[in-house]
Amino acid sequence: RLRSKVVEPFNKLETQTVMLSRLHATSDLLRRTSRIQQLTRRLASSDAVRAATIINELDELCRDVDLSGLDILQEDLRLMRTETQRVEREAQQMLTQGLNTLSQQEVATAFQVFHSLGIEEREVNLLLERTLATIKSSAEKALDIQHLNQNSATQDRNTKAKVTPGRASGSMYPGNITNFRNALWTGWEQVLSSLIFTHCCQIALVQKVLRNSQGINGFSASSEKSSDIVLVFWSQINDMLTKQLSEAAQCSSFVKQALEGEYPKLLRLHLDLHKRLQADAITANLFPNAGDCGHQFETAYLSRSIARLLDSVHGMFSSESPPTTEQVDILIRTITNELSVSLVEDALSLTVARNIGKAIQLFYLKGEQMLSVGGEATQIIEPPTAGQMLNVSVANIVHYLMNQVRRVVTNMASSLPAASTAELNKSLANADSLTRQILAPLVASINDSIEAIILTIHQEDFNKEESSQGSSLYMRELQSFVHRVVSTYLVSFQHQQIVLESQQELASQCLELFLRHVSLVRPISSSGRVRLVNDMKQIEVALAPLCKQLSELGRVYRLLRSFRPLVETEP
Repeated sequence: RLRSKVVEPFNKLETQTVMLSRLHATSDLLRRTSRIQQLTRRLASSDAVRAATIINELDELCRDVDLSGLDILQEDLRLMRTETQRVEREAQQMLTQGLNTLSQQEVATAFQVFHSLGIEEREVNLLLERTLATIKSSAEKALDIQHLNQNSATQDRNTKAKVTPGRASGSMYPGNITNFRNALWTGWEQVLSSLIFTHCCQIALVQKVLRNSQGINGFSASSEKSSDIVLVFWSQINDMLTKQLSEAAQCSSFVKQALEGEYPKLLRLHLDLHKRLQADAITANLFPNAGDCGHQFETAYLSRSIARLLDSVHGMFSSESPPTTEQVDILIRTITNELSVSLVEDALSLTVARNIGKAIQLFYLKGEQMLSVGGEATQIIEPPTAGQMLNVSVANIVHYLMNQVRRVVTNMASSLPAASTAELNKSLANADSLTRQILAPLVASINDSIEAIILTIHQEDFNKEESSQGSSLYMRELQSFVHRVVSTYLVSFQHQQIVLESQQELASQCLELFLRHVSLVRPISSSGRVRLVNDMKQIEVALAPLCKQLSELGRVYRLLRSFRPLVETEP
């Protein structure tokens, strides 16, 4: 009896609960069915944006419930699938049209549809994949050796050039290297300036739409990656182009030679692309750098560049005679060309400037190794020896090189980076050192001879009372000697600034030595004082070939002028 009082009410309550649950499920199903039928009737007449919103609500209604057994909804579900495909196609067409015309409104509308359909991130990824595939296909075609040969052959026919007999179509060997390279660079420039630039603008527009979508169309980007796709796209582009260039170089030695030998042209094309992206209103400040694409060929190019420079220098010193000005002019043309093609990038220009500095240093070293040393190079008695003439020629050709390089730097001052200019100027410093190295032993020999002549002052008799208006014998000898060594040994040097510095040093030392020994002359008469005063006047004439303005000597010249009245004064 107790059991009947408990179990029977429980079973009854449970049955009623199940019935109520089924009633609720049936009611919800009927509500969903009614709403689905109501919405599907609107689909066909709605535009893409409205239809996408309806489809989004239909997806919500169909979620978490099994409608497969309801015959009444089968037609509606088929219509929903059909309309979903239609809306996707229309949105994709709208996106394509908007990207082609760079219409922000159309692109925003298309992504609003994608967002409502829940496929926004998928469409972004598909867009990136399609874009990368298109660029990859164009890059492969632009670097394909057979395609390049066909283009170069077409250029040959257009210019009525001679075509090698028997060359098969699709050959792996170009018939005309110049046309082949022109076709290569023209094709690669089209890939960068037309195709990639256009797609970069499109991707930048997509990113702008996704970032501003909340304020424009009432929807927000569902993925952080989708709102920052430019960096992802740019990184993928650079990686893909780098790979394509490397593979093309591995497959064809002709392509490799073109990419390595004309690396600055490749670099310029990529830098020009980046400059265009920075200047365009849509892409400005979105692409952080020009990327590293093509930099794998920089080392090979720089190796060839420095080899051209060093080989030119080695060839100039292949004989026992110094290089001629014509040979130096050839080197200068090489230097000018290397600098000119490197101006596309400051870093490349600096590296090339350092290579030029190495070539100039090698020139100095080769010139130094040719120098004649020993007594033959320092004698000042006989006419200039072959060794002395060789040393003068080396000094002059180094000076000529220095002037020509400075002329190049001056002419390119407006375009040459400051760091490159400083590097080139630093390499020219050793030119003065080499001239000084050649002059130093010769000047020392001249100084010794001047000292020997001045020492003969003590062989003069200044104690005689007889008057003499002429200069002393040693002074006449000094005048003759100075004039001879300047006109015979020093005038041949073209680097006159260094020569004048050496001559002024000689004149200064000569005056100091002269004054020292004049002060030691003993005994001395009145007429001897007159002779010494006259000698002090004549030494200015004697040193004129060394220093036209003795006043430039400063203290020692003032000492000479001050010492003269003291000599005239009787004790």
